[in-house]
Amino acid sequence: MKQFSSKCIIAFILSIFMFASSFADDSSVAAAAKTDPSGYWLTKGGKSIVYVWQTKSGSYNGKVFKILNVYGQKSSDLCKVCTGDLANKPILGMTVIYGMQAAPGTPNKWINGSAFDPNSNKTYHANMMLSADGKTLGLHGYIGFSWIGRTENWTRLSMKAANAAQAAPNAPNSNATTVVAPAAAASAGQ
Repeated sequence: MKQFSSKCIIAFILSIFMFASSFADDSSVAAAAKTDPSGYWLTKGGKSIVYVWQTKSGSYNGKVFKILNVYGQKSSDLCKVCTGDLANKPILGMTVIYGMQAAPGTPNKWINGSAFDPNSNKTYHANMMLSADGKTLGLHGYIGFSWIGRTENWTRLSMKAANAAQAAPNAPNSNATTVVAPAAAASAGQ
């Protein structure tokens, strides 16, 4: 029980650090953030950071940019429940959001995409909604009808805060690792 509580405390401190750091960024990122979902997002529970970018076709994708040491996760974790091409592949770097398209006539909303959950090997229909201040991204996954689904709210991080997560205090078994630079992924048109 003592080990669990120390991991929770470390995760809580890391989340507070990243949340506070997300406000200390340049104004160009802050201005674009209000209408563009591109950037770094701390997922629900602070388990990972997902990088979202716009593809050459104009849709949005997202990949696991960093896995944080919360609940005993490791950057080397493989997708053991995945099948097909993703079987036993690293979760780090895996595309988990793809094909999000701007909703016609509805600012800050993207629709007709998909979200992949590497913990369950399930792919859901998905929509994204960006808050008016650009600081929260709601990822809504569903099967069949959208009103039956579930929404997770993610918190925007600056690049500085996303990269700083790797330099978080060294906890026992700390494993925060980063994947390929997002600029390289975006230029490849992924």
